[in-house]
Amino acid sequence: MHKVDIYLIKNSCYFFILANIIPLIFTREGLALWTNGAALLLSLLMLILIRLTVRRYAGDFGKSHAEVKQLLAEYMEDKRRGKLTFHDYVKKSKARDAAAVDTTQADGH
Repeated sequence: MHKVDIYLIKNSCYFFILANIIPLIFTREGLALWTNGAALLLSLLMLILIRLTVRRYAGDFGKSHAEVKQLLAEYMEDKRRGKLTFHDYVKKSKARDAAAVDTTQADGH
């Protein structure tokens, strides 16, 4: 399983745990149903936004969905990225890939 998928599952579990703790604190009839519904909507929204992000950057930068998903996983774990946005991170990786292609072509001649 990919790191991004694990991230989604982990955060969905946190949403549902929180959704079930809230009704224990505030005892009202039907609150558990509403909080679990909200947790489900948040999980689906997060899934949709990540899928749209991957699709957008795959189209913008000419990479496959798997490559963009891998870059997203690296971006989440990279402690040295500073204040780079994901867009800048993908741009930087594209420049790095282009430099790697240039050096392999130079080695071949």
